[in-house]
Amino acid sequence: MGIRHDLAASFALGVAAASVATTCKLDLDPSLLEDRDAGAALDGAGGSTLSDGSWGDGAGGKAGDSATGGADASDDGSADAGGCTPTQEDCSNGVDDDCDSATDCDDPDCDFHACDSDKKCKAGKCTSVYVTTSVACGNSGKTGYALCKAAGWPGCADSTGYWWWQCAGPGDCPSAWSGLACAAYSSAQDCTGAPLSGSEFHTESKGCSSAYGATDFGYDCTSHNPGYTVRLRCQ
Repeated sequence: MGIRHDLAASFALGVAAASVATTCKLDLDPSLLEDRDAGAALDGAGGSTLSDGSWGDGAGGKAGDSATGGADASDDGSADAGGCTPTQEDCSNGVDDDCDSATDCDDPDCDFHACDSDKKCKAGKCTSVYVTTSVACGNSGKTGYALCKAAGWPGCADSTGYWWWQCAGPGDCPSAWSGLACAAYSSAQDCTGAPLSGSEFHTESKGCSSAYGATDFGYDCTSHNPGYTVRLRCQ
């Protein structure tokens, strides 16, 4: 009877233990398994689980990064690194409008553009568009356009020539020019001291396309030295 009682007691204890194990297994919270599976899925996408339970980077990016990887950019991309927004260069305002580190006439974009009244940028300087030159026996037959080109300008706007029968022309205006005009010739003298007046003195406005010739008024280059002083408005 004692042995049968012991066996019965052992069998009852075994059944109870199995029942407890089965009950514990069924009582596990299913959400724990779901959390585990979700973590595995994130790990597979390039993420990692940190020791504090938070999730790390996903797909190789940083937390807070934008779709472009978190790089900063301006709204329209137009400003350079120094914050300058390019506009068309104004050649007279002292500002580097087009952001190329060159201002006004120092900027090649301003060549032959207006920089002041009756002035344009030329070779890095704000230069008067008025040029004074000469046509004599050695360079006869020049148009205003050809004379402006020889002075380094791309074009001609107008010209006036002052002719004299000797001294290779009357020379420069004895006083200040007023555009193309010189009112002081009538009271001045040539290289020999002769007054620049009378029938031998002529004023011709030939514009840009008609040629100035040293012998235009009948004095040749063998016995005399006639010529023009030509005042140009170039462009």
